[in-house]
Amino acid sequence: MNDRRDRPSREPPIGADATNEPGAVAPVMVEATRGGTVECRHRGAAAVVDASGHLLTRWGDIERPVFPRSAAKPLQALALMESGAADACRATEGEIALACGSHTGSARHVGAVKAWLKRMELTDADLECGAHPPRDAKESQRLALAGEEPGPLHNNYSGKHASLLALARHIGAPTKGYVSFSHPVQQRVLGALEVMTGTELTSAPRAIDGCGVPTIAVPAHPSGVRARAPRRPRVPERRAREPLPTHPRGDGLRARNGGGSRPLGDGDDPRYRGPGVGQDRGRGRVRRRPARMGCGRRPQD
Repeated sequence: MNDRRDRPSREPPIGADATNEPGAVAPVMVEATRGGTVECRHRGAAAVVDASGHLLTRWGDIERPVFPRSAAKPLQALALMESGAADACRATEGEIALACGSHTGSARHVGAVKAWLKRMELTDADLECGAHPPRDAKESQRLALAGEEPGPLHNNYSGKHASLLALARHIGAPTKGYVSFSHPVQQRVLGALEVMTGTELTSAPRAIDGCGVPTIAVPAHPSGVRARAPRRPRVPERRAREPLPTHPRGDGLRARNGGGSRPLGDGDDPRYRGPGVGQDRGRGRVRRRPARMGCGRRPQD
């Protein structure tokens, strides 16, 4: 971006039309210039909070619900760890990294997700993320030379979907249809999002994300997000955070089993249970220890 002095003087400074009123027009957050002329502007909303969650400053309507999309992946993965499914599946740091983000569909990523599914006695046919060409150039070239079509394992979200299957196995829910909003797996994920955002999301706007799972709209105001809470995050939060710098895009994939999960946030929050897994959303307690059933065993009918 060119220096601000290169822009015509009649252009308002970035953020000048910011307002704190709900429903107001979003302020200009970014301007792209070409040869001293503003070529395009990008509007948005933003808020800055301190470590305690106190709002320091804001731009635009931060109460308006937005779809966090991929930014929600680490929060969604908390359901995997809080339930004890990660421990029951002996999930490695690399697998948790794949659950928390996207990958390029390289041979290494495909092999890691395939091995994870194999431990659960599942295959790529159980993935409901669909298929698309890998972004990894080497794997894309290999497929072309071999005359092969990309499969669900090449989907950049296949690691996340493998984690959802692991959660389904652990809580004894069907593996088929796990992408449906009413499925016990998605209700567990919804509960994790509610705990972390401090917002009741059952009736929140929702749509279908690019990989086929529900995406829930949450307020842009981050003061309710648990990132503001303890400076020393609890075990599930730490396990969702720590693999990411170590395994960018899941490339590291070295094994290291984590310890047992402890309840997230304010003790045993019942929202992690979700309907369809033995009790109502408003009752029950979070399991403190992993269930005895391993991910490689099918639940009894």
